[in-house]
Amino acid sequence: MVFIIGSEAKNSRYGIVTSKKVGNAVYRNQAKRRLRTVIYQNIGEIKEKVDVVVIARPTIKQASWDQVNSDYRKVMRRAGLC
Repeated sequence: MVFIIGSEAKNSRYGIVTSKKVGNAVYRNQAKRRLRTVIYQNIGEIKEKVDVVVIARPTIKQASWDQVNSDYRKVMRRAGLC
């Protein structure tokens, strides 16, 4: 799940949330690392300055790297940011 709002800050800002529903600390940290890397790799494609909050769901444990990356890119395209 992703929440996006326009921002007047100098740069786009990102937040990542993982609840205990994702799993124990190992799985939560793994999910955050995956999402952080996906965001950093795709940060140059964002057209506008926005505030983005990404909420990890429990299914991220079974998702492959390519699936996480493609889902993030799909969400950003739907929002009109890429």
